[in-house]
Amino acid sequence: MFIVSTPVYAVVADPPTDAETGGATVLFNPLGKKAEDADVSLVIGRIIKGVLGFTGVIALALFIWGGFQIFISRGNKDMIDKGKKTIVYATIGLAIIFASYSLVAFVFKIVQSST
Repeated sequence: MFIVSTPVYAVVADPPTDAETGGATVLFNPLGKKAEDADVSLVIGRIIKGVLGFTGVIALALFIWGGFQIFISRGNKDMIDKGKKTIVYATIGLAIIFASYSLVAFVFKIVQSST
């Protein structure tokens, strides 16, 4: 098994000094610097897009798993059928993911254009 390590770099903003804030504690907005970035519809849209992206990763893993099941079946019909079903169900799931992503993008485009 190969393990690939990737260095992770974090960008740390310089916190404001006490002279700048008058000694008050300042909390940074994790959603963005502009007020438009913190709009509820944008935040919900980002969350939904993230969840849909994660389900796409799961679908890819299922494609790989189905192929692996067929690969290791050694001619066993049950294992081949199980691998084929896994790939078919992953394809159906991926179609549902694409349809839901399109629907969410359409709804949020309507919501953003109406405001």
